[in-house]
Amino acid sequence: MYVLRSQKKGLALEAGKIVQQKFLNSEVIKNKLEDPAVFQSIQPGIEKYITYFLEEKLIKKYPIINMLGGDELIGKIKKNLLEEMEFVIPQVLQKYAGTLQEKIPIDEIVQNEIMQISEARVQRIFLQKSKKYLGFIPLAGAISGLLIGLILILLLKANF
Repeated sequence: MYVLRSQKKGLALEAGKIVQQKFLNSEVIKNKLEDPAVFQSIQPGIEKYITYFLEEKLIKKYPIINMLGGDELIGKIKKNLLEEMEFVIPQVLQKYAGTLQEKIPIDEIVQNEIMQISEARVQRIFLQKSKKYLGFIPLAGAISGLLIGLILILLLKANF
């Protein structure tokens, strides 16, 4: 495992770059955020908070709202806010997704995590994943040794 030890930092650096470039770059994140399903998944939480804010906090802070229309006015405000949020939130998320890569150094995080993995654990994982391939090596050696031996025996008998 000396090879692993001597090249661990380089491997970690490359893995970090690959993760950042291929999986967590700003374009991948922006494309994912353009999916309407993303907003739909957070919409219930937004709606719940807007309902709480309008029906609890706003009414307590401005009791005059009850005199101006109460539930009907709050319903209209809620409807308009939710319509606006459906338009605004994806834009805000996309805007910040562009700077996310600069603000969160994914490559450094991955590199640090890989560097913290013990060599014993890496060796265990490597052996588990390559067990079926490594088990084939002695068998291939035995078969090739047998074939070479048989060929040598035939060549020796042919010369005598």
